[in-house]
Amino acid sequence: MIGYMAALLFVFATAFFIFFLYSLSKQRNALSAPFSIMCLAAAIYITGYGLELLSPDKNSLLFSLKIEYLGIPYMPAFWLFFAYKFHFKKKVPFSTALVFLIIPVLTMFFALTNEFHGLIYKEILPKPVNGYLILHFTKGIWYNIYILYSYIAQIFGLIVFYNSWKSNRFKINSPGFMLFLASLSTGVFNLIYLLGLSPYNLDLTPFGLCISATLLYIAIFKLNLLELTEFVKDIAFMEIAEGIIVLDTANRLIDFNHAAQNVFPWLNKNLIGTEFSRNEEGAMLLSKKTNIFELEVLYDDTIKFFEFKKIFIEEKNKIIGKVFFIQDVTQQKQLIENLNNIASYDYLTKIKLKYYNCITHL
Repeated sequence: MIGYMAALLFVFATAFFIFFLYSLSKQRNALSAPFSIMCLAAAIYITGYGLELLSPDKNSLLFSLKIEYLGIPYMPAFWLFFAYKFHFKKKVPFSTALVFLIIPVLTMFFALTNEFHGLIYKEILPKPVNGYLILHFTKGIWYNIYILYSYIAQIFGLIVFYNSWKSNRFKINSPGFMLFLASLSTGVFNLIYLLGLSPYNLDLTPFGLCISATLLYIAIFKLNLLELTEFVKDIAFMEIAEGIIVLDTANRLIDFNHAAQNVFPWLNKNLIGTEFSRNEEGAMLLSKKTNIFELEVLYDDTIKFFEFKKIFIEEKNKIIGKVFFIQDVTQQKQLIENLNNIASYDYLTKIKLKYYNCITHL
């Protein structure tokens, strides 16, 4: 039976590796980086544990154990980074990320050199079970530190994904629900193992990850987890009523939305990367020195008025581009003109006030 379990682990390790490759292809998505590394770490860990179950002797078992620790220490950290990005919609600050990576790096180092200090395992005793060797050990002090660290990351993820599920009115077809279950299943299986309740003292954590792999498959391929953020962003950008034109510091066209294309029909995707000033109207926009100005534009054979707002995009106190926001102010202009006309005539006589004043002074 243990042999079949090892074979199952190799299948799910392959699944996680496929998730790793798939998420690499989605680098435009803010979630892809931490998710891809977490999947790679899980694939390495599960592969190592599968090899551990098939180890014929203690030396092979110890070698497999070291393979596991090339992946397992980093899973909680990058799960935490993934949850942070999922919730706050921004990267973990670099200095904070380095702090959270200290324990994983030290855990891997201590595991690879455990025979010299025993910080991870004080004692390792392989015991035969049905023709296989099953690892039994005495925990070292750093093992407990790592477990505490991993559960802090796990609990943070549970809270984040539960809140996401809650905000979606507890719909079971939401990514938040699938991620919540994925995080919960891994934690529950690991807890059963730590409490000594697993059969033959088998580490059930990889099997919890197998369930997580299934849930992640649903979230990624059925609910488009890695597509969702960029999809919503693209919809908001393209469908907003206000026109948007994005240029870089060399005044090359970077992007635009449908509303901007309605104002300037000559805008098309083939122009992206070209100088905006090549078009007469583009040159006119760039010639304006103020950040807010108005232009008359021939729109469907009628003159319309548009207000332009120019803002500069900065990153690390350096300007990296500019954005023009375009708003149709034709109705406001017409309203102001009508009010001025009304104010220019006497309500009763309909005589233009300036002309009427001249007569009364004769």
